[in-house]
Amino acid sequence: MSCLHPPERLYDSEHGAVLRCKQCGRFNVLFGPVILTHSRQGFEEFCDLIRGLNPDADSVHHGASRCYHLHTPDRQFGLAFTQEEVDELRELLAGALAMDELDGLLDETLGPPDDET
Repeated sequence: MSCLHPPERLYDSEHGAVLRCKQCGRFNVLFGPVILTHSRQGFEEFCDLIRGLNPDADSVHHGASRCYHLHTPDRQFGLAFTQEEVDELRELLAGALAMDELDGLLDETLGPPDDET
């Protein structure tokens, strides 16, 4: 469930964006027509999952086919990605993780911005 606070854009690319709420710590991943909302732990786990995602079929021989599959544990919902989409999503998530880490380092070094105190 999305939070009710206004999120800030943490990172975006031509393929999507990652928004973060500094008040409640939730992350929204916008990629194509999909919006996924995660706690910080859930976001980090999702990033790990996408980083380690392997094709269900040989992507070289299947070209642009959607050979990367994610399913909920009960297999009631799934997403299928092409190699290109997985690469774009990995890039988006890596950028968001880097910006989140940078924000954390800046907050440790300089303290939070005045509007957050």
